[in-house]
Amino acid sequence: LASLAHGVAMHALRGDPNLDTIHARPSYGQERVKQERKVQIFVHQIHQKRRRASLFNAQELRKRDYCYLNPIPVIGGLADMERLLIESSPQPVHLVLGWLHRLLVTRRKAGGIAHDPPIVSRVYQVLSDGSLGFCQALKIVDTPFPLPYAQLNAFVCYVNLVCFPIVVADKVVSLAMCIAVSFFAITIMFGLNEVARDLEDPFTTELGLWMAANRIYTPQLQAEFDERLLAV
Repeated sequence: LASLAHGVAMHALRGDPNLDTIHARPSYGQERVKQERKVQIFVHQIHQKRRRASLFNAQELRKRDYCYLNPIPVIGGLADMERLLIESSPQPVHLVLGWLHRLLVTRRKAGGIAHDPPIVSRVYQVLSDGSLGFCQALKIVDTPFPLPYAQLNAFVCYVNLVCFPIVVADKVVSLAMCIAVSFFAITIMFGLNEVARDLEDPFTTELGLWMAANRIYTPQLQAEFDERLLAV
């Protein structure tokens, strides 16, 4: 259940269309996951070329393809009843956390967790910390950046693109220096704007030189979490 809770959290942060992107964890580890991702990158690039003809839903198709090509591995997979309950819940992450809490209480009553109360209480504290961390990450996904401010930033960048070279050409005598100053100043301004767009939503950003390269790779985070669970 701990792996499922983490996987559902990654699923929610990435904004997957459905639970088909949650798969049973394979028997190999992180290295195989990295190798598979290289193959998936190539396949995804082919899908992108095929989708270019669709102008109206291209972004949605890219997002769907990315999610299906990069499934989230969960220890034990997802049972049919679990899938049904998660799909019907408006808060799937907290639902799975509730299952985990009830399982701990049941095991405690049955004598399965034979430890002193202070040690057992730390288990609930760690789960609470994980839930708090998820809520903090969810703020980044759910809270939109103010649209007028984003539009103003883009407008300032393009105004600077037009006006700054003219001002530099008027003040700087050397042609080479004029080109260099204009290029670096404009590149820095546009670069800061692109970095801000990446930080706005690092889980689903489409920016990057290839296949949303700046996106946080949630399957790798899930694989590392599963390996830590299996090492206990």
